[in-house]
Amino acid sequence: MEEWVRKLLESERSRRSVPPEAKLLNGNYYLYRSTTKYDRDSRKAMRVSEYIGRMTPNGVVERSAKHRSVYEYGNSELIRSLTGDLMNLLKKHFSDSWIDIYTLAMTRLLDPVPMRSVRERWDKLYLSRDMDAHIFPDSISTILRDIGMDQEARDSLFSDLMAGSQKLTFDLSSTRSAARC
Repeated sequence: MEEWVRKLLESERSRRSVPPEAKLLNGNYYLYRSTTKYDRDSRKAMRVSEYIGRMTPNGVVERSAKHRSVYEYGNSELIRSLTGDLMNLLKKHFSDSWIDIYTLAMTRLLDPVPMRSVRERWDKLYLSRDMDAHIFPDSISTILRDIGMDQEARDSLFSDLMAGSQKLTFDLSSTRSAARC
């Protein structure tokens, strides 16, 4: 093992909680996370390695996230063009969480998926390239709770939505819950 690989491996060991290991494949060094997992069938601990990235003299080049190349463009751009005013009102009344609220509403408008699947559905839309929404299954309940607790922001939002008219109409005919216990 070359000296720069040894030094880099030592620095990565001090930085990471799970011990890394270096592997030489086709003349290149790669960094792996090495752990063991008990196999009930063979009644032995089996070694499990997970790829972290490529090792270079300048450091570790970590594996990049998978990039989506195909997005749903038409329906998301139609929604964006029709809801520009709503987006501005959400920015005004819910300045900290407007992106998450807008994302949740638009995703459920296009496809009423269960709350736990909203993130997967959102990632398929072209809008997701421009908006960094934090709508993970664990955080959606917090978003909804915060909206529910901010009575003043909700009231002022609906007042602004009704400005210029005396009525605000909701279509709740397709509202449903797909929650599981």
